Amino acid sequence: MLFSFLENTQEITIVAHKTPDLDTLCAAQSLYNILKQSIRINLICLDSVPNKYKKIIKKDIWKTQIPKTAKKIITLDCSSWERTGFEQKSEFKILNFDHHNTNTNFGNYNYVIKDASSTCEMLAEVIFRYKIEISSHTATLLLSGIYDDTDSLKLPNTSKKTFKICKHLCEKKADIKQVSRNIQPKFTSVQLRKIGHILTNTYVNKSKVAMCLQNGNHKNDHQETIIKLIDQIPNTQFSMLLTRNHKGLLRASLRSNNSNTDVSQIAKKFGGGGHKKAAGFICREEQIQQL
Repeated sequence: MLFSFLENTQEITIVAHKTPDLDTLCAAQSLYNILKQSIRINLICLDSVPNKYKKIIKKDIWKTQIPKTAKKIITLDCSSWERTGFEQKSEFKILNFDHHNTNTNFGNYNYVIKDASSTCEMLAEVIFRYKIEISSHTATLLLSGIYDDTDSLKLPNTSKKTFKICKHLCEKKADIKQVSRNIQPKFTSVQLRKIGHILTNTYVNKSKVAMCLQNGNHKNDHQETIIKLIDQIPNTQFSMLLTRNHKGLLRASLRSNNSNTDVSQIAKKFGGGGHKKAAGFICREEQIQQL
């Protein structure tokens, strides 16, 4: 579907989701690397590429607005068009390329594999199926995206196919040491103290949900570390980190690696989405009482 979508195309716009992670960024830049010699490409993300990814993601090739000339668009790792943060226009022809089980099939063309570990795994599989040659840098990008979305191949979304694709990427000389550096968060002593302070707000409610509430716009590294720590509490249904912003809205991050709870279905009720074991949503504070 990907290459048939690109037939007779002179310009393509590749869109990553807002608040980008390595899966969406690495998939987008890998596709850019493959196509840049034959097609004019716009690489778009509403939010700037985080500085923590600067050693692998080329920030200077990214733009923050979809150009007026855009007609054909490929969204990568977006469960809905809203995840891009842009206005959807009728003239867009969209290829929706994603792995989330809450994907809304919003594209004119939808290539959605809900049991794939990551969008980078899906793209790597297409690359190997069509015997497309890739550089060691592109292999490193794809392996970084897979590792990030599977928490270093530890999450339940990791399959035999995931390991097979990782093996092929290593054979293409993916830099494993670079991959490890890409996904390993680093903290100062001050940041660690902040994380420790936030964790003092953790408790388990009557429904066996491990919860923690924090105020302010903390870095994504902090949030990911905190929710992973909360999710280690045993005998819980799922874990939830709530971050309150200045508008009185709550951003919820959900994990359920200790149970069979499908947190994507919980997030979906609040207009969010994600995976069975990791999901999120944004809501008003009074809505959280519905849980």
